[in-house]
Amino acid sequence: VGFDKQFSFLQSKIGASWFHSTYSNLINAIKISPLPTSWGTYQYTNIAHAQSSGLGLNLSVLPSKDLTISTNYTYTKTRDDQGQELLRRPQNQFNVSGDYRLSATVKLGAELTYVGSRQDYINITGPKGEVGGYYLVNMTGSYDINKSLQLFARVNNLFDRSYQNVSGYNNPGIATYAGIKASF
Repeated sequence: VGFDKQFSFLQSKIGASWFHSTYSNLINAIKISPLPTSWGTYQYTNIAHAQSSGLGLNLSVLPSKDLTISTNYTYTKTRDDQGQELLRRPQNQFNVSGDYRLSATVKLGAELTYVGSRQDYINITGPKGEVGGYYLVNMTGSYDINKSLQLFARVNNLFDRSYQNVSGYNNPGIATYAGIKASF
């Protein structure tokens, strides 16, 4: 359930949504052998019932015809049939981004993303615990060659932060992407 409301002030738009999902027979992996010198052994298991609910908020403003600023926040609460948090699902996530059109053909953008702490098996071999949250900064740019062709570039994880979505598995450091987009 949600709503969006547009305002003439700064051409702004706000929105909110509440969500609730129930799951039957949710597949999960549990650790059955926490060996201290190995990665341990996991087994798939069935969670008979689980639920996820939360609130999403978003705001977008256009302070000028060339600048767009957007932000969103999501709060999520999860529980399995034993009342435990589901693994690897952050309770808090936040994003803010801005896009600025330098000219009719050049656009630059920046994005800050926060993913909050979440429950996981610590260092693969340890007991369940909390994996810390992280921040990432990404940058984008594009140049319209003509109406049909656009050059684009993106830098993910600009400050080369070390982070893990899943405990024990590092995510990539700084990464750059570039390409050309054709529209027909």
